[in-house]
Amino acid sequence: RLSRVTRMARIFRIFRLMRLPKLRKVLYSLQGLIESELLTVCFVVTKNLFVVVLVNHVLACSWFAVGTLAPRGTGWQDELSVRDADWGTQYLVSLHWALAQFTPGASPVKPTTIPERVMGVSVLVLGMVLATCFISSITSAMASLWTMGHYHRSQAVLLRKFLHQNRLPRELACRITRYVQFVVEFRHRNVHQSKVQYLELLSGPLQMELKLELYKPVLSHYP
Repeated sequence: RLSRVTRMARIFRIFRLMRLPKLRKVLYSLQGLIESELLTVCFVVTKNLFVVVLVNHVLACSWFAVGTLAPRGTGWQDELSVRDADWGTQYLVSLHWALAQFTPGASPVKPTTIPERVMGVSVLVLGMVLATCFISSITSAMASLWTMGHYHRSQAVLLRKFLHQNRLPRELACRITRYVQFVVEFRHRNVHQSKVQYLELLSGPLQMELKLELYKPVLSHYP
């Protein structure tokens, strides 16, 4: 009985690693600080990778817990002789098993008891769903980035083609190209209020507060 209590205490110590307070709030705050589309895509990919690692951490802890609760000599821990190994080895073996359920990678860990087999099947189903969502999320982010850049690239090609077909002087063509690039970059850095359609969803009081903050620097000079 004492050994069972000790094993449960070890399991609870593992699950303490999974406490990440206010994680969603922190991620939203970080994403709100990003203005570049490329950095936004990188952030989305990094966030998805972090979620996958977190899920695998939880699964690794759960897999270790299932093996710890199995009678001695019957679980996967005894099969690999890691029941009495150090914490680092036990965690790495469990994490290896969890990652193998999401990827084509092989794992030497095999379920040997009914609870382990039930968890193994459940994790395989979960892995298929999460892997599909992860790939589709990255694909969507990359497609969005490509679409935003495709319009500007096509317009730049049309501009060069127009200048070449009309045989404009090289000096004038270069000035036109540089000016257009300057205007595009300026508009890309400075977003006008009319382009943000979500601002139309604001209530009347919020609209007034927004306009007050926008025009406060100008109004402060004319009391």
